[in-house]
Amino acid sequence: MGFIDFTAGDNPTAAQFDEMFRQTTMVFADASARDTALSGVLAEGMVAYLADSDRVTVYDGTGWVVAAGAAPMHAVVKYSTSGTFTKADFPWAKSAKITVTGGGGGGQGNADAFNDRGGGSGAAGGTAIAVVALSAMAASETVTVGAGGAGSVGNATASAGGTSSFGALAVATGGAGGRTNNFTTGGAGTVGDLLLAGGGGAPGGGTATAPGGQGAASIWGGGGGGAPILFANSNGFAGSAPGSGGGGGFRNTANVTGGPGAPGLVVVELGPA
Repeated sequence: MGFIDFTAGDNPTAAQFDEMFRQTTMVFADASARDTALSGVLAEGMVAYLADSDRVTVYDGTGWVVAAGAAPMHAVVKYSTSGTFTKADFPWAKSAKITVTGGGGGGQGNADAFNDRGGGSGAAGGTAIAVVALSAMAASETVTVGAGGAGSVGNATASAGGTSSFGALAVATGGAGGRTNNFTTGGAGTVGDLLLAGGGGAPGGGTATAPGGQGAASIWGGGGGGAPILFANSNGFAGSAPGSGGGGGFRNTANVTGGPGAPGLVVVELGPA
């Protein structure tokens, strides 16, 4: 019908009124409120302003798109704990780079029951990177962030880190826990376009007066420090960077505890193309 220009004395039809209102810019609190209010009456060319994101959206006949010049060039969403990614929160986005890192393994307390032995360190979580179109995603995707493995007391093997995932699009396992006189295996990316292994843990004290092993590094950085021999009965240090391993402890006269591994991380980088 196009633009309508009424003059004095005109008697607008119902169709003209409908078209006139469709040519206005409607204001809604968010995309959900817009979709609920306009369900069943959508027409190509409708314009709606979303107050929560300060964006102007246009219905192009098949879906809502952000008006030219109104879309941000980039957005990054980080999950340090598990949650849900909702696609409708980013109506302008067309693609996503998803980076998923598993949790780091915990450090071992000390290598054996004898004095002056450092414990093995935890391995780092693996990483998976996937690049996907938002059209390939479900309306909401479950985000799981793997927990860091607990450090062990004494010469027990420490706990492994948990698996992290973004739906079924990207998955990475956690690193192994520290153990006596052995290197430990890092986690691995198992689903995605680029699959990376986490660093392996150090064995710690295989000989007398050996310090605790240094926690393994993930793609994000280094792990927790091993307990030095300068301090009697020292616990290992916690993994520092996401997905890194915990450090081994150092026993002098009593059992100690290894450092916990760091939780994993999920990062979603969104783009308009």
